[in-house]
Amino acid sequence: MQPQQARETLDKHLLLLHRTAKPVAIQETVADSFHGGVAFKNDINFIPAGADSTCEWKEPLSFLRVELDPQTVKEIADKENLSSRLDLSYYLRNQDYKMQQLLLWLSEEVEQGNPQGKLYIDSVTNLIIYQILKQHNDSQSHFLGKDPGLEHLKIAMEYMQDHYAESITLDKLTRLSNLSSSHFINSFKQTLGVTPHQYLLKIRIERAKEKLQRSSLPLSEIAYGLGFTDQSHFSRYFKKITGMSPLKCKQNFVQK
Repeated sequence: MQPQQARETLDKHLLLLHRTAKPVAIQETVADSFHGGVAFKNDINFIPAGADSTCEWKEPLSFLRVELDPQTVKEIADKENLSSRLDLSYYLRNQDYKMQQLLLWLSEEVEQGNPQGKLYIDSVTNLIIYQILKQHNDSQSHFLGKDPGLEHLKIAMEYMQDHYAESITLDKLTRLSNLSSSHFINSFKQTLGVTPHQYLLKIRIERAKEKLQRSSLPLSEIAYGLGFTDQSHFSRYFKKITGMSPLKCKQNFVQK
């Protein structure tokens, strides 16, 4: 977006993911509190419903905007027994890779016409809400509630996020989750809308995009560094998920 001043009173919870490649000076006022500073790529703002927000920037700015229905957030908080402590406060220019990844997945799915169906959209949206609730509560033990199956899935998800470049086996994930293979796969797909393998591929491809934008490494090195067997294997899955080749993606970043 071009330089401007934007002002609004929010009727929904708002998440903003900054996508401008270079840092942009920005002035923000939320709930009568002024915050001047610099927005970096992948910084995240959260502003709860009901807050007055003003934002001013002098250079072109790109961001991803996601609005969350307060009633949906409350229903999930009620389900997880968090309502008595649900006091959402705003934060600005926060770096959170997990939230960034979820927001990008949601955006890409919408842009592609929701090919994976409503279940996928609902699942990712719910995970975004869980992440917000987690950030606003001191104890992480409430994240994903008291359902042991969901808590076990969280352990497997975090392991894949931290060890995406390794050769991760289904046996390893099921042992971490303390679930049978069939129970784990069915629960994972029912919750996230994708299989564990597809989830791992999405993590690797998101990291690949970052490397293509920020480094001059050959594609073969990027492929090996992300856990792919070779460049061809990497390129095939990259195009399948993004709709373009790694080289085309890198060229797009250069043109921007």
